[in-house]
Amino acid sequence: MKKIIGISLTILGIMISLATFNPLYLMYQEKQTQRSLDHQYEITHKDLINNQLEFNNNMIKIVEEPSSDVVNLKVILNGEPLTRPIAAQLSNDNATYTKGVWVNTFVIRETGNRNRQDDLLAIVTMPEQNKWNIYYVNHLKQVEVKRMGVENKSKDPLDIRLVKYSGASLMGYKTDIQYASANPFALVIPVVIFIFGILLAAAGLILLLRVWVRTRLNSMDN
Repeated sequence: MKKIIGISLTILGIMISLATFNPLYLMYQEKQTQRSLDHQYEITHKDLINNQLEFNNNMIKIVEEPSSDVVNLKVILNGEPLTRPIAAQLSNDNATYTKGVWVNTFVIRETGNRNRQDDLLAIVTMPEQNKWNIYYVNHLKQVEVKRMGVENKSKDPLDIRLVKYSGASLMGYKTDIQYASANPFALVIPVVIFIFGILLAAAGLILLLRVWVRTRLNSMDN
């Protein structure tokens, strides 16, 4: 009977641990990606004062054109439209729109690089719900464009980091599992379940070991 209980506990514990291993591994990958980005880049948010910003030989302006329940935003980079107008939804009080969601600007600097000309101006826009455009502009006014959405994330973690800073804080680099809940227990519970599974399997193995030792002793006595 004890042997059956030991086998059952061992199998159950292993199954429980395996069931929680994958989400825990994904959480580990998220934290490692975040640490890597923190080590590689210095990211500074830049406010558009009076709807304009000048940085590293580049000038960005936002022209607002109110229209019924939206504000059409024209993003002008170095005198040219960066993209088609963005229909920014008004906030609940219908007074203004949330600027940090529809258009956001950052300075990207590689850690340890003292040449300020190498700093990039990053512009993040949300032309549609859950879709973003990321524009990287260097001091030569050259523009690199990245596009991504919730269903087709960029393969570059830096793109996702900028989108996360632009209102999509619950988005993950590889999975949203770590950010899907604001409840801190959402991170603690998988760890507790995994440890419980390990302890359960260990208890089963100990029980089996005792049964085996007792069987061996009895056979020696006989």
